[in-house]
Amino acid sequence: MKTRTFTISIILALLLVLPFINGCLKKGEEDPFLSIYTRKARVTGDWKVNNFYSDVKTTVGAGTDNQTRTVLQVDGENWNETFYVLGTDSVRETKGTILQYEYKFDKNGYYQSVYEYMIVKNSYNEDLGQDSTITTVIKLEYFGTWNFLGNIDDYKNKERLALVITEEKYLEYISRYVVSEDDDGAGSSLPPTRIAISKRYANGEMSTIWTLKSLRNKEMIMHQNINAFYVETLNGSGTPFTNVGYQEQTLVQGDAVEEE
Repeated sequence: MKTRTFTISIILALLLVLPFINGCLKKGEEDPFLSIYTRKARVTGDWKVNNFYSDVKTTVGAGTDNQTRTVLQVDGENWNETFYVLGTDSVRETKGTILQYEYKFDKNGYYQSVYEYMIVKNSYNEDLGQDSTITTVIKLEYFGTWNFLGNIDDYKNKERLALVITEEKYLEYISRYVVSEDDDGAGSSLPPTRIAISKRYANGEMSTIWTLKSLRNKEMIMHQNINAFYVETLNGSGTPFTNVGYQEQTLVQGDAVEEE
């Protein structure tokens, strides 16, 4: 009788503990086999994007004659975009600086992110004898909720993270500083240009899904495949666009940020 009671107690204890252990087991391909923290606890907190890489090929039209490739890289504070016109030698590279790139995941399921970078370009106009410095700052903010997805298709339970966007803010600020040779090198600032766009969505209307390749206590690697198709129609004539590629970002937290 005592043995039976003991066995039942063990089974009940396992039933209570197993859900918590399951949340600590490996899900992503680069996850630790076992963590003392649940997956929710590992996501919750303030994160800084340490690295970001995006490689997307865009096809305009039904054929393959009009194709471009855009590679975007973020490494710490360095922002770099390379634009290729496929089938030609045309390559355009733009460098910038990351001002802030962060995520905040609340334990109650709310999240917000901010992505802000700056590009400075210098140009010279021979006809006017002017040097111009154009500074562009772009800031993107997102607000919404976050949650794990279940084991759909080949994905494990809590292997993917769904970010439901309820509010989106876009700000672009362009300032110009001109130095004229005719004015003995004196410089002047032109009136700045400011573009602000704010959008709100119903809960569930706009979302983005990331696969968690790695979810550790102070590091998270998020991966997303891109395969989009849409058509723009003007006066009854439509032009198809196809985007194919992927993007991946590495987020670090707490002490891992300070060690950089």
